[in-house]
Amino acid sequence: MSRVGIALERLSRHWVPVLAVLFALLFLPFLDARPFRFEEGRRVAQALAILDGGTWWRLETFGVPYVNKPPLLPWLIAGFSHLTGGANEWAARLPAVISIAIAGFAAGLMAQRGAASRPQIAALAAAVCFLVTQAVLLRVRIAETDGLATAFGAVAFLVWALARMDGRTGLASWLAVAASFAVAAFAKGPIPLLFPLTAMVLIELCERRWRDLAALGAAVFAALMPLVLWAAVNAEDASSAHFASEMRLDPAGSWLVGLRSGPVVLANALLQASPAIIAASIWIAVTRSWRREPSGWLAWALFLYAVPMFVVVALWPGSSGRYTMPSAWPFSVMAGLLAARYWPSRWVVASVAGLVVALVMEQTILLAIEGRTASQRAARAEARELEAAFAELPDGRALLLTPNRHYMYNRFVYAGRNLRRIGQSEAACPPDARFLVAEGEFRAAAEAAKLWSKMRDIGAGEVSLYARSPAAPSGCASR
Repeated sequence: MSRVGIALERLSRHWVPVLAVLFALLFLPFLDARPFRFEEGRRVAQALAILDGGTWWRLETFGVPYVNKPPLLPWLIAGFSHLTGGANEWAARLPAVISIAIAGFAAGLMAQRGAASRPQIAALAAAVCFLVTQAVLLRVRIAETDGLATAFGAVAFLVWALARMDGRTGLASWLAVAASFAVAAFAKGPIPLLFPLTAMVLIELCERRWRDLAALGAAVFAALMPLVLWAAVNAEDASSAHFASEMRLDPAGSWLVGLRSGPVVLANALLQASPAIIAASIWIAVTRSWRREPSGWLAWALFLYAVPMFVVVALWPGSSGRYTMPSAWPFSVMAGLLAARYWPSRWVVASVAGLVVALVMEQTILLAIEGRTASQRAARAEARELEAAFAELPDGRALLLTPNRHYMYNRFVYAGRNLRRIGQSEAACPPDARFLVAEGEFRAAAEAAKLWSKMRDIGAGEVSLYARSPAAPSGCASR
């Protein structure tokens, strides 16, 4: 065996601490270096509303009810804010990092238990393959719900699979399955549960394990109860049609338009599932895991977990390639099993070593540039200026006058307060508030109202901070 193979075998004997060290060195440093982006500001705005005395069950984003996603991630951000000194980047991103860590360890454990030989090699290869898969790398340092849904769906499958292997599918295991599914559903809704449930239901059904099938049904029912309660509490702000649209069960546009975009979405999904899907495809072809064989139920279960929903979601009208992220976990487990099966073939040793090197190099390069590009530095300077401006102000309510653009959440959550967004028509007769932040062309509405005096411009002059005039017209002092 080559020296590289020997080194990997030695590492694999301690794959759990090795994985922990990789996480500590590659994912935690500079977690707050880059300002908020994508949907992060929206989640932080919801946490700010909670911390400002808002309800935990009825989310708001700058005063507007939000019912597109369940509330678990904002809850976690609000909770972590007590440890990190506020609803900052650390509080927002730690749930994703921790979730991906949980999923990585779960992939290693599943591969270790499922391997017929060299279980430690299987564990190391599966865990590293999961971490280096593009869908994971793109979301490990972002405050989004995908990591939570992927990780806890995987944990539910892992608990179920290990209980079957040990012959101990009892109350404790089903409670753990229910709890894991509840976390996944309360983070992103019920759709991600279908990835592992496709395998779990079909395995129990085909083996005619009616008692376990009934227990699984009860576990899923219990897991969905918090989600149902949340939907009922928010029934005033969203209908069943809204939730159906959000889950892409009633996608916008025609099916023909959706099918035309299908190849692009599928290509994106395949790219995001790489390299795990490449190794998994080889393993599927070698083991013929698409066939049901009672002696090899785990192979079939992993296939059912990964492939059917991956294809359905990738081709579903209105879908996106990133929605297939839950498949990255079973694909990675298959990759680990493939590595163990053919170890120490030269190509397997080279592939596993390549995964480790790719993970270290990609994250090292990312850490070197994180927060240091021109656009990121400009965004950070504006964020610090906004933070400083509001830190100097006395306590009091603040309004936000801005176009309804996606990036506004990422910018204005740095005020550190639960702002309330108003329209231009409300600037002349606003709700009760001591301060107003206005952006771009909307500043003209604030200045025309003659109710606000400018305190300062922020950033490149696109944002201005105003104080309310004490001589507000009667009837407009409160609303």
